[in-house]
Amino acid sequence: MRATRFPRPRAGLLAALAAALALQGCAASNTAALRAAYDDPDDVCVAWRRPLIEQQSTEEQDRLKSAAGGAVAAGLLTSAIAAATGDDKWWQKGAYAAAAGALAGYSLAYFRQKEERASSREQLLGSVDSDARAERARLSGTAAAVQALRDCRRREGATLTRNIETRVIDAAQAPGYIDGFARAVADDNRLISTVLDGADERVTAYVDATAAGSDMEAALLENERRDAAARAAKARVQTTSPNVIAASKDVETLRTEDAAAEAELDQQVEAMRILVG
Repeated sequence: MRATRFPRPRAGLLAALAAALALQGCAASNTAALRAAYDDPDDVCVAWRRPLIEQQSTEEQDRLKSAAGGAVAAGLLTSAIAAATGDDKWWQKGAYAAAAGALAGYSLAYFRQKEERASSREQLLGSVDSDARAERARLSGTAAAVQALRDCRRREGATLTRNIETRVIDAAQAPGYIDGFARAVADDNRLISTVLDGADERVTAYVDATAAGSDMEAALLENERRDAAARAAKARVQTTSPNVIAASKDVETLRTEDAAAEAELDQQVEAMRILVG
């Protein structure tokens, strides 16, 4: 007769915690990667990049902490279910669910945390709206930092153009200077895009949590990424939170304004290339 094999809950917990610790380790490596990529002491605009680098580093750490919390919750839940059913493969499923809980997206992790801490639907929705209000203040600071970086880069481009026109930089050297300027603009674009993608992800989580919190019995809405217009429409239709709706619009406005600034800098690079011939 085959002996009954009983589950060992402690191992399931360790599997979930291992996934959480791995995510937290990612935060430190992501911060180092950000600084290595964008904190160039030779860049004349590095002082205007640094607020965005630090902001993104902090937000990345917060996001991964939330994802780690979601991973642990998923691992513990799966282990508990498997233990109740006598499944001797519970530990494998617990580890898998821990990873899946993190990969499902920030929206899911965020909603789980809010649901666990709220004693009522009203409290959950109020907490999400409070986060959206704080997000609006953060977006205001982001907009100012992005504008300052773009302004610095415009000044650098204007100085470079003037130096080419007045032959301070001769025709043979000019293409190299222009290429360097274009690379700096491209790096700015990537940094700003990373910051705005993070804001977009957080605002999507607020919208999803508000929609889900408005109807707790319904399944959590899909976590696929949405464009700003779709997200704003969803907020208007499915939520009554003024700060969630406003934060959706703020992200859309910030993206639109920065797209115009990016296009202006691209034109500046093109004009310099035409000037050199």
